[in-house]
Amino acid sequence: MGSWGTVDTINPSLGDRIEIRYQDVNHWGIYAGKDRKGRHLIIHFTPDHDRKTMKIIMGQTSAKVKKELLSDVVGGDLVRVNNSDDSRHRPLAPAEILKKAEAAVGQSLPYKPLENNCEHFTNRCRYGHSKGWSHQVDEFRGGQPTKAASGTATASLF
Repeated sequence: MGSWGTVDTINPSLGDRIEIRYQDVNHWGIYAGKDRKGRHLIIHFTPDHDRKTMKIIMGQTSAKVKKELLSDVVGGDLVRVNNSDDSRHRPLAPAEILKKAEAAVGQSLPYKPLENNCEHFTNRCRYGHSKGWSHQVDEFRGGQPTKAASGTATASLF
């Protein structure tokens, strides 16, 4: 797991999990390389929200997978590479991770904070599990791992 830093101080590789520390919750995405101007890109699953607090618009039931400049998503917040689950789950090859993430760009998918959020999406792309998991949700639920974190997920969204 990398140290917290700024967009200019991190050194991600294609397919890395990117974690952004917002005020109330962390946001996750897949590192997608650099644009023609050398700026970092991220693919992430995001509902409409207040970026600083991640407060979701009331009643929202879908979100969109977007490819954006990492600096636009991070703003002035801290960011790091966090592939800490690599010790428990074998990551796919970087090209396969990017293929999964890129295939979802532009899609509107069901958004359920406790069942299908940005961390679930990121883990599905990196590890190939059909459902994904979210450590933030596990902590919210009192530390009980989701089925995918224990290796028994069954549903797929893409």
